[in-house]
Amino acid sequence: MMHRDNIKPRVLLLGLFSRQYPAVGETHALSVLAGELIHAGVDPALIDILDMSLEAREVYEKISSYSSKGDYHLVGVSTGYGTFSKLAHVRQILLETYPNALRVYGGATATYCWKDILSDIDPQGVVVVGEGENSIVELFFKKKHKEKWSSIDNICFFNGGDIVRTERRLTIAPLSKSPHREHILPYLGNAPQIFLEYSRGCSWAACSFCLRGLLDIKGTKKEYRRFTHSRVLQDLKKLAALGIREFTFADEDFIGRGESDWTDVQELSMAIISEFGERAFSFDVSALPGSLSFSGMSEETLEARSKALRSLKASGLRKVFLGIESGSVDQLKRFRKSHDPKTAAEVAHLLIKSGFEVDVGWILFDPFVSLKEIHESLSFLRDHELEHGVSFIFNSLRLQTESRLLTEVQRYEEENGIKLVKKDFDRDTLSFEYTYFHPGVSEFEDVILKAVSKTRCIHYVLKSLTRHGSAGMNAQAYDAMLSAVWKMREEYVNMGIQVAEEQMSSSRDSLIVSDHIARMRLILLGLAKSLEEIPDIPDHPLIFDLQQELRVFFAETSHRIA
Repeated sequence: MMHRDNIKPRVLLLGLFSRQYPAVGETHALSVLAGELIHAGVDPALIDILDMSLEAREVYEKISSYSSKGDYHLVGVSTGYGTFSKLAHVRQILLETYPNALRVYGGATATYCWKDILSDIDPQGVVVVGEGENSIVELFFKKKHKEKWSSIDNICFFNGGDIVRTERRLTIAPLSKSPHREHILPYLGNAPQIFLEYSRGCSWAACSFCLRGLLDIKGTKKEYRRFTHSRVLQDLKKLAALGIREFTFADEDFIGRGESDWTDVQELSMAIISEFGERAFSFDVSALPGSLSFSGMSEETLEARSKALRSLKASGLRKVFLGIESGSVDQLKRFRKSHDPKTAAEVAHLLIKSGFEVDVGWILFDPFVSLKEIHESLSFLRDHELEHGVSFIFNSLRLQTESRLLTEVQRYEEENGIKLVKKDFDRDTLSFEYTYFHPGVSEFEDVILKAVSKTRCIHYVLKSLTRHGSAGMNAQAYDAMLSAVWKMREEYVNMGIQVAEEQMSSSRDSLIVSDHIARMRLILLGLAKSLEEIPDIPDHPLIFDLQQELRVFFAETSHRIA
């Protein structure tokens, strides 16, 4: 019998999932952590990965399914939005099933709720604050030497009765190793969103609502870093070997802002073409209008950037998530955005004219928004025909902890003796609820929420099923769902403009909501009919959710048929 000390230590990496945020996609942190552990010498066969987001289900019972293999040396838990409320349950399962494992919590929720996790949930655990790929490798090798943990960057833990918080350091991007990928293969039938990285941080780092401090420390543009082309290409080779050709760059600022950034992006696209050929992949990126604005540039610079866009398209760029956020000048200033509505519309239509799809980053509500600004923003979408690219027309700003905007609102409260921010901090979304400063906005929101309450769940599922292309999806089903979600967004915008105009004129039209629901019913009846006529509907968990939500909607609105 093998001596216990000769048993090789095993690792379990968990990606948690919440039904509140049912997007189907890879928890990229798990791929990154596994890649770094493997590069450090851990046998891939000794790393188990349970990514619930790939399954699109809260399968917490599966955590204990690995117990037949014995205990783990270390368990890493990735905490995304909606999962703080799951952590006590997860900790109990781990404690009962793998009592000797070192429990390490990371991700956005862990970064901003590290004290709550250690004090209220798992005093014996370790919390990673910010980037964790170097931390988890060192914890793996130093697990039994707690006296050395203080030298490990970016972690918090109890030592005696005190919490130790070690020094924060950024990952040195050029030294980062390519992610592990084989664990994704069994879930490709779910058409999950797959992520790559080319940069971390933001070259602008100015938006007042952004939650900084996760992939940077001080939230400055100097902390913007790029990974090497060789790391990206190596990762692409791994994905191609699995048959994966569609993915999303997870970077919040893929393009950057300077000429050297544009040169880097073009060189990457050319490297992809050289290695794999033109359009071997189809991928999405996120960028800011300021990065893509060509106004006021020299002929030489204009040609260089146009050439870079052509190279990106040839390498497979399909869609750009464009951080427009608002169509109101005043609201954009409050958000500290570098563009105005005119520039944003020009950039969006330049991209569309160049053959790219455009998703529009969008925030309608914030604590200081006025009815005038709401009307301006909705009219901007309608007039520039950009509503199809908006994830949800009536998005509210998340007033998140440690954001600049939260500080500004709290300062305004103190100076003017008013209260807008509610006391309770939602640790699942890392945000605070708030009320509106301007009169009429709450009444507008009440009408809107009533109007969309019966269709919002359907819209959310359709959005999740269509936002990343048709990978793994029946083409007819995808087209029918995309058409429906576009029509829903058009209807949302038109209805919102009607309600805003009604509120500003102090008139009341009781038919706006009922007429809206009647039009939505026609749109969704058309979708249901199309899906019924398609012979091979994918066996996809969100398709099941969509069919269930449609049945509920039709049952609740059947009395409205004339």
